Amino acid sequence: MIELFYSNRTEQLLNALADQIRAQKAETHPLEPVELVVPNRNMETWVRLELAQKLGVAANLRFKKLEQFIGDIVGKTCPGNFKVAGLDITEAAILATLLDEEAISSPDLQAVRGYLESSAEDEKYLTGNGRPPAAADNLLASDGADIRKVQLAVRMAYLFQEYSFSRSEMISAWRKNSTEHIKHPFADPAACDPALAPTATWQRALWRSVFAAGGVLEKNPPPEGERWITLDQLTSEKELIDIIKTAGLPPVHIFGVSYVARLFQDLFALLGESNPLYVYTLNPCAEFWEDLETERAYYKRLDKEMNRREKRVWAGTGETENEDPFGLFLADNPALRYWG
Repeated sequence: MIELFYSNRTEQLLNALADQIRAQKAETHPLEPVELVVPNRNMETWVRLELAQKLGVAANLRFKKLEQFIGDIVGKTCPGNFKVAGLDITEAAILATLLDEEAISSPDLQAVRGYLESSAEDEKYLTGNGRPPAAADNLLASDGADIRKVQLAVRMAYLFQEYSFSRSEMISAWRKNSTEHIKHPFADPAACDPALAPTATWQRALWRSVFAAGGVLEKNPPPEGERWITLDQLTSEKELIDIIKTAGLPPVHIFGVSYVARLFQDLFALLGESNPLYVYTLNPCAEFWEDLETERAYYKRLDKEMNRREKRVWAGTGETENEDPFGLFLADNPALRYWG
């Protein structure tokens, strides 16, 4: 069950959160922890202090960020089977690939190899320190390349995580090394823009060297005997989906998160099927945004209404053809249309 709390003021959302926690504490053991998901540390500190003021005491509050929250769910529901590969694990795995001369000799990774080996040429201006140019170039060729490998590993780990959050179709296509089974524009960026083909090629190759079958993570499983997984697999693999649906988790309060990626939306839907999930979010609109009419629906409705008006005028009902004197049906007046 998912219960939404909307308000245009954070203080009102906190009042609703305090009421829910008070009711939850009344039905459970006093030492039972309360699970809360917040976007950052600042929000955590503010919520903790405000709850202490409203409830008298703020004890056993477990604050987590979204990624940590999902990772803990996997740890609780799949002990000994799966473990989420976090940013640190992904960075280490990518760095291992970049340090492997055989791996980066792949034709699809030539762009990466060229970038790593360009250090000496790009940094020659640093040789004006009395050292012979050749010695300085050799030093930069080794140190500069290693620095770039670390920097690239950090950057790509973050980027691959963002892909798993918002482009799960593309990650699924990379995992299977095919886009034929996925009919979605996000599955193959190069199909939408051919200029992206070179970048997509080396990123796909680097991702597969880490996450695909036979990749670095598969060759280096967790010490507990588990299997590394990425967050996108939680919504794409049936085994994991079934485990999440029947997890039997305690109530979870998601507070102050203004935006979540599509992956988390799907995970919330899965969790909400059999677990209590409370979402407290800011909303400047008094109505549900989902109820607002899209442009396509607007034009479709407008066509039907115009057809009905024409028929009534033709039938001699006395109605005039101009039934929109204020232009409320015009496409450039969405604010007035949404006002009602």
